[in-house]
Amino acid sequence: MDIMEHKCGWLKSSIEYNEDFKLDWHDPDELTDGYQLKWVGKDYARLQAGTKTETVIIPDEKHNEKENNKNSQNLFFTGDNLDVLKHLQNAYSNSIKMIYIDPPYNTGKEFAYSDKFEFSDKQLRNMLGLSDEEIRRLHTINGRSSHSAWLTFMYPRLKIARKLLTEDGVIFISIDDNEQANLKLLCDEIFGEANFISLLSIENNPKGRKNSNFIAVSNEYNLIYSKNKDKSYFVENIPKNIKDLVKDENGRYIHNSGKRVLVGENEFNAFVTDFESDKHYSVYYNIKRDDIIIKQEKELYQDEPLLSKNGYKRYISYNRGKFVENTYTKSKFLELYENNALDFKEDKIYEKNFSTTKRLKSCIVNEKYKAIINEAEAIFEIDIKTTSANTYLKTLFQVEENLFQASKNKGLINLFLTLFEEKNYAVLDFFAGSATTADAVMQLNAEDGGNRKYIMVQLPEPVKNNLSAKEAGFNTIDEIARKRIELAAEKIKKETAAVIDYGYKHYYVKNVDARTIDKIVEFDANENKLIPEDMVSEFNSEKADGEKVILTTWLIDDGYKLSQEIETKFIDGYKSYYVDNSVLYLIERGWTSNHTKTLLNMIGSREMNVNTIVLYGYSFTLESLRELEINTRTNLDNNVRIEKRY
Repeated sequence: MDIMEHKCGWLKSSIEYNEDFKLDWHDPDELTDGYQLKWVGKDYARLQAGTKTETVIIPDEKHNEKENNKNSQNLFFTGDNLDVLKHLQNAYSNSIKMIYIDPPYNTGKEFAYSDKFEFSDKQLRNMLGLSDEEIRRLHTINGRSSHSAWLTFMYPRLKIARKLLTEDGVIFISIDDNEQANLKLLCDEIFGEANFISLLSIENNPKGRKNSNFIAVSNEYNLIYSKNKDKSYFVENIPKNIKDLVKDENGRYIHNSGKRVLVGENEFNAFVTDFESDKHYSVYYNIKRDDIIIKQEKELYQDEPLLSKNGYKRYISYNRGKFVENTYTKSKFLELYENNALDFKEDKIYEKNFSTTKRLKSCIVNEKYKAIINEAEAIFEIDIKTTSANTYLKTLFQVEENLFQASKNKGLINLFLTLFEEKNYAVLDFFAGSATTADAVMQLNAEDGGNRKYIMVQLPEPVKNNLSAKEAGFNTIDEIARKRIELAAEKIKKETAAVIDYGYKHYYVKNVDARTIDKIVEFDANENKLIPEDMVSEFNSEKADGEKVILTTWLIDDGYKLSQEIETKFIDGYKSYYVDNSVLYLIERGWTSNHTKTLLNMIGSREMNVNTIVLYGYSFTLESLRELEINTRTNLDNNVRIEKRY
């Protein structure tokens, strides 16, 4: 049996450190042959991205047990998004198809870098090799809204976000002029310049800002990167204007211009070198009979007289007096013919363009027009205006004043969500704000029957001087966001009657109380034969008892998603938690010899298949712990691993 001791890895990874350890930042993945983006605080930002969080995850049990929420796969985290991301990376790496974020824009009003600097100057000196002057400069960014402060804030969050993306996943980042250039360079470094997809211009204020100098600013930006551009792709998701479409002889809509030449004069296709090639053939077509005959011919200007006499028109592909290859093989051409997808003109054969959609453009503007959607005429509108978003929120919350000054429009998020062909994927927004992303996900699922899941993260930031929010009974932004999800769910359900996931599981991510940290540091399992006090209840909160807090934090840090099924197993009256048909968690106090005996019998009789026992060392006496270790090793032939955590 492999006996391991996990000494507070989830609570005090920064309390214990190696004085001689220095981080080497010569990561070959981050070296470039040319320039690098450098700023005060970059090494510290890298350190933040690589260290564990000292926080715990507190389930909102009353909320999570409601009928609408108990089986939901949607998640909402209240807490610092860097801490949440650090927890998520253990269980959700390579799991998120789409990330959308609207981070603070560093305008000098909505952002100031605030860091507790959990590492001492001595630690920073030893871990990063910083000089006293570099440490002094690092501290100067705290409480500032400088470029260096903003980049230090964004780097670790984007670094972890990349890990969460699936191999074909994509991140969308809203930004304005203040940090757009720096964000592009930062993303080039984190995601790789080759994975840049586009910089979109978003017309969020068509009238332009009245207080703008020189130019009335009417747009902001959205920067798009993939994790692996070779594996990512977007579909055409914008319906074409009905003015660009006509009906063919069969009543189907086709694009009225820009058709592809399949057979006819063509200066782009290669000259024929092999007359047996499956791309070399002449086409004879009789329009009255709607009949087609394919022949392979060697003479450019000599047709088949008998066919011509019987009303067949000859089509060949040529350029400068020579045969060129047709666009498609013979079999592909005949397949299009059978599907009525060919357009025969005087001297060329075209492929009918049945597509009624087009690609999203890099300049997204507000527009409204008649389109063809699902083969029927319908009004299509792109509304990405901030004013529309604010009006929607006021109506939803039934308030007269704006709850947010610049909330994002659902229309923008919808454009991004529909770029993916799949309808079943996870979406993450770790600057959730008013939870526009969650609202948009539910709305789209209701419309197209999708099963997209969302993960929202929002800091419990005070609403400050927002009188409208305070009058409505809200104290923090996350409260507004969660209420918006609930109101939007009611609205969507009433309007569509769609059967989708309208609920969400809620969790708080918080720092451990300093008094509890002190007790953890002072505890020595080898010196304490008796349990000094109840170290489980130290984590009690008004939302969940300490046992559930410890278990939830352990599970996600052990790589289990929060949707993981947990089975409660009673071992001679002792409550344990059984996960993944293999792992047993022992947290509560009161373990005795009888419990050890009963557990061994349950494993031996195959009532439970256990290969790992994870136990909370504070809940065990030294005697009961050793008894469990010895008997497990002796009776189970080293097949069960015990991991102790403090």
